Formats: sequence, C-alpha cells, structure tokens
Amino acid sequence: MTKRSLWFTAWLVACVGVEPVALPTVQADCDPLMPGMCGMPYPSSFHLREDAATATGLRMHLRQGSLPVRRDGTPLDPTDWNRKDGFSISSPILLDLPGATLQGLPRLDDIGASLEPGSPSILWDVTTGERVAHWVELDDTAPDAGQRLVIVRPAQPLRFDHQYVYGLTEVVGESGPLSSSPAFEALRDGTASELPTVELRRDWFEREVFGPLAQAGAAREDLLVAFDFHTASREGTLGEMISLRDDALGTLDGAGPAYRLDEVIDHDCEADGQRIGREITGHVTVPYYTEVDAPGRTWVRDADDLPVRQGLTEAPFLVLVPCSVLQAEEPRPVVQYGHGLLGGMDEARSGWLRELAEERSFTVLASNWTGFATDDALAIYLMVGGDLSGMAMIPERASQGMIEKMFLVRALQGDLGADAALQGEGGPLIDASRIHYYGNSQGGIMGAAYLAMSPDIQRGVLGVPGGPYSLLLPRSKDFDPFFDAIKESYADHRDIMWLVAGLMQQQWDPVEPGGWMWDLTAGEQPKEVLLQVAIGDVQVSSLGAHVMARAYGAVSVGPAPRELWGIEEIEGGVQGAAIAEYDYSDVPAEPLEAIPPEGPDPHECPRRNPAAQQQLWTFLDNGFIQNFCDGPCRAVQAECR
Repeated sequence: MTKRSLWFTAWLVACVGVEPVALPTVQADCDPLMPGMCGMPYPSSFHLREDAATATGLRMHLRQGSLPVRRDGTPLDPTDWNRKDGFSISSPILLDLPGATLQGLPRLDDIGASLEPGSPSILWDVTTGERVAHWVELDDTAPDAGQRLVIVRPAQPLRFDHQYVYGLTEVVGESGPLSSSPAFEALRDGTASELPTVELRRDWFEREVFGPLAQAGAAREDLLVAFDFHTASREGTLGEMISLRDDALGTLDGAGPAYRLDEVIDHDCEADGQRIGREITGHVTVPYYTEVDAPGRTWVRDADDLPVRQGLTEAPFLVLVPCSVLQAEEPRPVVQYGHGLLGGMDEARSGWLRELAEERSFTVLASNWTGFATDDALAIYLMVGGDLSGMAMIPERASQGMIEKMFLVRALQGDLGADAALQGEGGPLIDASRIHYYGNSQGGIMGAAYLAMSPDIQRGVLGVPGGPYSLLLPRSKDFDPFFDAIKESYADHRDIMWLVAGLMQQQWDPVEPGGWMWDLTAGEQPKEVLLQVAIGDVQVSSLGAHVMARAYGAVSVGPAPRELWGIEEIEGGVQGAAIAEYDYSDVPAEPLEAIPPEGPDPHECPRRNPAAQQQLWTFLDNGFIQNFCDGPCRAVQAECR
C-alpha cells in the first residue's frame, strides 16, 4: 500500500470507518471540469497516478494529448515532468473561467480575506486541516478576455507532500454569475453522466474533495468548481540537486579542489581613486554532470534517475583584493558575489562594489553563474522560442553554476586560500572562516537556492530578490523578449500562461527559491538572510520577496515604508531573517495586476544606497539587522545612479 493510501486509510478508519478509495486511473486526455481548456484545472489529481516507488506514493501523469501544442502541431513532451512525485510547492492554481471578474474574490491587497469563513475562494490543506492564505488575480497579459486565465496564488509556498483541495463557490462574470460545467454539476449533484472521466471519479470526489471542503465550511451546493491535488515531496523536488551536490563535494580531499592561476595583477594603491590593490584570475577544477560541458545540455542519469558525474572541467573565477585588505593587520572576510541575469563574473568589477569592498575591507570572490550566464543566453532563447519540452536544460545546466560556487569556497578554505597570491606582508589576507554571500537580481533569486544548499556559507544578503519564477516572470520587463518568443510558438495565450506560470515551475524548483524556501532558515542547516527590496522594481517584483520572507519566517525591518501582510514589523534590530524595503518617491505605485510596473526602475538602487550598504555590511559582519535610514527608507530613483 502506498504512503498516500496509508494516510487515507488511517483518516477513514478514524473518521468514518470505511474502506479507502484508490486514486482513479483515467485514460482520457482531457479533464471535463473545464471543457474549454483540456488540461485545466491545474494542478489537479487528474494529472497524477499511484506509484509505490516514490516518496509520496504518487507520480505525475501528464498526458501529451492534454498539454500545450505549438503552432506547428508539436505537443509538449511530458517526460521530464513525469519524473516528479507531485506538483511544485510553488505552483499557482490555474483556472479557465471565461469572462470571470475578481468581484468578491480575495485580491492581492486583501490576502487576509482568503482566510475568512465566508471567502468564496477556499484553498484547504487536507493534511493539516487549515485554510491557506492566497490571492486571486487575472492574467492581464492576455490579449483578450477569452484567453485570460484566473490565477490563484498562495501567499507562501505550499508544504511538501501535502494533500490540498481548492473550491470556488461564486465567480461574477461580465454578464452575471458564472455556471458550473456539466461534468462538475454531475459530480456535485450526483446526477448521471456519460463521461467515464466523471463516473470513475465519483467516489474520489466524495471523499477527497467534497468531504474536506465541508470541513472547511463550504456548502456543497454552492460550489462552482472544486478539485484536489498533491504536492511533491522534498526528495522528489530537491533530491536530484542534493545528490549532485553531495557527489561533487565528496570528490574533494582536505586540501580543496585543484586550481590554476592565470594572472595576478598588483595595482598602485597610492594612485588617485584606486580601490582594488590586487586582481587574481584563474580556473578551478570541477566535476560536470551533463552530456558535455556546454550550454543547452542536460544531465546524464543513472538507473535511479539521478545525475551521474561525467568528468572534470575548469571554471573561471575572479578575486578582487581591496587596498584596505592588503593594508589590514589581520585577515579579512570574503564576500562571494552573485551576478545578474545572463551576466558574468565581471559584474563584480562594478564601481559601487569596488568602493564598498574597499570601505568595509572585504575581498570579493566571483564566478560566472554557469547555466545562466552570458554564454548560455543563446541556447536558452532558442529553447524558449522552440520546443519547451527541453525546459529541463535550464535548471540542469544551472546546477553546474551552483557546484562551481561551492568549489570556489572550498578552494579558499584549502590550497587557494594559502596561495602566495592571497598572502600579504603580515600573513594571510583572507579569513576563510568568514565567507559570506551577496547577490543581486538573478544573484538574489538563484542565490537564495545556493545559500540554502551551501554547506559552507552561513549568512547571505539577497539584493532585489524574488521567487518563485512563476510569480516573477509575467511581472518582469526582463521577460518580454522570452515571452515574445513563446508567443511566436504557441497560439493560445492560455497555453502560454499554463507553461510560464504552471508547468515551467516544476522544472525551476531545484535551482531557484521556489523549491528551497522551507530549507533556507528551517532546513538541516538553517541560514541567516537579509532581503533588500526595491518597491516598484520593474525587473523583479517585490511580491516575490514577500513570498520568500513569509516562508523564511522573516520580519520586516522597521520603521518600514509599508505594512506587509503576514510579516511582522520590528524596530530596533533583529537577527536571523529579515526583509528591508526601500521606497522611491518618483516611482509609480506597484500595480495590483499581474503585469510589469511602468515608469522609472529602482532595481539598481538599494545596492548603491549608503544606508542599505551599511545595513548589508553590519549584517554580514556580525549578524545584526537594523534600519540605518532616518525613519522609513525612502529615496529618489533618479539620484541612485
């Protein structure tokens, strides 16, 4: 008996004393609950099957016939999705309800309404017997109302290996209240149906859908639509990445990985404006797990579906030693820097970072984020504009960048840290016991996953971060060219949003905040983290940072520019995890709609703000997070150059 069946058996025996109902195996491609869109609603147990070999007792069972089809007739290949043992904990709920409005539904500016007994939108955690906070929005990127999905977004990630039920009691359409589909009416009202997809699921819906929703207080006769789904396990979500990390680090000896130095350049610290006294470039030797070490490639897997080491490669790195570190009387800390979208390690040479490193006396360690660096841009764009069945190439290749960063830390803790290039007149220049992480934009997004999985870094600052990608992408100007490429391949915008906001999230999880949100501050090795956020960010929506902060149990650094739902504001300083928001008077208010903000972009501002820099370094240096602004942190975007 599967874990799922064991749990359900115990529940039935305790509550109603009847035999359990197996998850029905439905052979049809389409779920008739929402007949206008074959694969909707999503996620749904319609797309699952039982599998005793997985941690949840379930496996994804996406059928090619129900998935998005390109303009040339090519359907999405579900192979990589069907490796998973449930749905992503960071997936939104997608509904095809043509003509729907948000009237009466809990919206982004009233998340708490979703927890009220009278809420028409109910997300119920069957495993815990609790309502789950969420908001409902429309896909305002759609070209017309007929292609506009309704999107239900949990206010924080769902829990691993939990059973959920979603129910909607009323939706007001443009011409009045919407009606249920004939298939759902038959299930709800117990009337006959000629559809096997209805008849085979009657017992399941009675006990797995209508029963829990009755416990949640929803009157069965009021339901417009309802369905259940099961989230993936932690093992099923992160197990491949953890296996790869442990295998790679297991190849190291006590001296750290092999490396070679390409160039060591000393600068004249007496020269006017000189911040960096020594630049070191080199390569570190790292295992790789894709067919070849090149962009656009995916893992080679063993019989257990885990990535297999294929050989060794060399990854470039950069070390910047400020003049103040060369002149220090004792070894100084190291900050490992994570660059932005499809960039490279040379971002660490930015003037503001060189000045900060000199002022605070820390060495900068940087590398390319392999898989999401400049060299990967073309392969990613071609895949996105071609066959999204290859989506796994992004996270699987990006895992290489994670490993390379870990190996660089181990190198500094080993022979590289003792190399003559990192020695001064008085001895070692760096304190390898104090290596911290700091990343901005992509470095703040993927850096959250890196910080969570790193065995060696305890403390990190995530600049203008967010997650999950399913929330960020439709709200980001940076996504526009990729969005346009997908639109060229797919005709129905509902298919496009199912891909962007739903299906792709399943693949993102191992290398972005979405999969690691519960691990960062409450996992096997809890970390300390500071999120520095720009209100009105055009590239990375602040909503993603709010989702992260709730998962991390973070507090809001007070006095804050605004109240954040579900996040306590504390003044006077904290330790552990916190979110600090920076507001800009010349930036328009953030839209409630799921679209990118308009107007000036404050994305680059927090990293250049003196108060934010002081906050950053105080935290990295001693773990204490406080507000260094004179009241709530407010500035002018035009002055943050």
